[in-house]
Amino acid sequence: MDLFSFTECANQTHSLRALFELLVSCATEEGFSEVAYGALNFVEPLRLAEYPPPTVAMKWPPDWCDRYLKRKYHTIDPVVRRTPMLSRPFVWEQLADHYQLQPDERRVLDEAREAGLKHGMSVPLYGPLGRVSVVSFASPSDDADPQDRIGHLNALAWHFHTAYGARRRSR
Repeated sequence: MDLFSFTECANQTHSLRALFELLVSCATEEGFSEVAYGALNFVEPLRLAEYPPPTVAMKWPPDWCDRYLKRKYHTIDPVVRRTPMLSRPFVWEQLADHYQLQPDERRVLDEAREAGLKHGMSVPLYGPLGRVSVVSFASPSDDADPQDRIGHLNALAWHFHTAYGARRRSR
């Protein structure tokens, strides 16, 4: 599905679940079948009543989801830690090249790879009131190259984020 078609379908989708499934479907066509979306605000700013608390949508391997949540990996995940400091999409493998990762951060990336998230990239997304969100795409394929698809996945993430925000406000 091209970006125009994605945008048209996203604008006609009334369900948040259907909108996320559309994103997963398009990402899968790009070779990145594993997708997560979430808000990363650690300290909730003063907010208006029409902005609900952060939500998360995820399609990761179930075993990885369980391990990640039980071990509270969000507190040591280098993607979660670095996203608020970055303004452009980034490939997970490049985090170690640009940052001095702690051993626990490296462990999260290694375990994610072992769980089937072999190659991944994330898109930092910024919104009103200082809100920070992220869409992450990963592939179970050894041959996937996120750098090769980064432009299209970045555009998909932003169009999804915009449509998702519109749906949340209209609820």
